[in-house]
Amino acid sequence: MGSLIYFEERDYKEWLAENPDGTRERYAYEIAAITAEVMDEVLQELPARVRPDPDNVKGLVGDESDCM
Repeated sequence: MGSLIYFEERDYKEWLAENPDGTRERYAYEIAAITAEVMDEVLQELPARVRPDPDNVKGLVGDESDCM
């Protein structure tokens, strides 16, 4: 658990250096959006009969206006 926290904090600080006006909430949103994109790509590999609706997956993250 400690290493997870360490690496996540390190990634956040790197992101913050590139986005000096960023917030933890904005960082979390961006990570969630990237995760949702990857999940969507992986889920598209599933057979159509077991693949969830893409709108349901995107709904888990919300949209960018939820973060601002």
